[in-house]
Amino acid sequence: MANPAVATPFTYEQVEEWLVNYLSLLLKTPEDEIDIDQSFESYGMDSATVIGLTGDLAEWTALDLEETTVYNHPTIAQLAKFISQR
Repeated sequence: MANPAVATPFTYEQVEEWLVNYLSLLLKTPEDEIDIDQSFESYGMDSATVIGLTGDLAEWTALDLEETTVYNHPTIAQLAKFISQR
């Protein structure tokens, strides 16, 4: 008997919402001003901030994320898709 596929515990929408909220709080910017297709770099996030984001995201999702995860998926939309497909 084949094992059923294990679904990710987070949908794309949940991850997107978490990331938008995270950036909004970090940047002190209203959530409706966060563009999910704009790069994290364009928001002025330096390497220390990106590492912090990666760590916080890993803690929230309970996923083992590499420090390069955000660099490999440089927008909210791309990162949310990556996380929701894990």
